[in-house]
Amino acid sequence: MQNKIKQKKYFSPLDIISATHDQMLNVLAAAKIVKVWPETYRGTVPPPKLNERIYTEWYRNKNDAIDELKYLTAQRRCQYVQNVTYSSGSSSEGNFIYSVWSAEGII
Repeated sequence: MQNKIKQKKYFSPLDIISATHDQMLNVLAAAKIVKVWPETYRGTVPPPKLNERIYTEWYRNKNDAIDELKYLTAQRRCQYVQNVTYSSGSSSEGNFIYSVWSAEGII
């Protein structure tokens, strides 16, 4: 029996405003050690802790989307995110069109 995956976003600017400096430093330190397993990974992965899907905002750099995914994972006190997928799109500024990236995964 498979659990239904909850879909909710946990990061907002209000989180940053309400967090203390020490809390932010702790989450940032924890984000550095978060493990990321892509959806295509075929090895053994531990079961998800919360079984919730998290999403990032859109970024011009794919690495920024990965960093936010790690931050969201650490913020929820999880040590890994699995089944990570990336979405790409395009955005524009004036007549300049550029690629944007978003990431999602299960914690």
